[in-house]
Amino acid sequence: ACYDREVRNLVAPTFSGRLSKTTDRFQIDGPTVLRYQSDGPIFVLYLKAPDDTVIQNLHIGGGGEDSYLIDRPGTYYLDVSGSESWRIWLEPQRDMKTN
Repeated sequence: ACYDREVRNLVAPTFSGRLSKTTDRFQIDGPTVLRYQSDGPIFVLYLKAPDDTVIQNLHIGGGGEDSYLIDRPGTYYLDVSGSESWRIWLEPQRDMKTN
């Protein structure tokens, strides 16, 4: 688990920026972890459907990291508002079955 956490920190973010940004649309084919980090005291992230419906409202107060599981395949985009820099990763959920 410690190794996996450290490796995740070396992977380039899917999206990054400072202050506010709306991302391009992206498509996922299965359950995907939306992992996000913020360096500022205010960070609000809206996961939206192409018709602008808010799927989930996420936030971090005081900086830090959190995650959210997008459990349904589909097309989405992110509407981000932050007071400082931020990073977002899309990490497909691995199949945990063993042989």
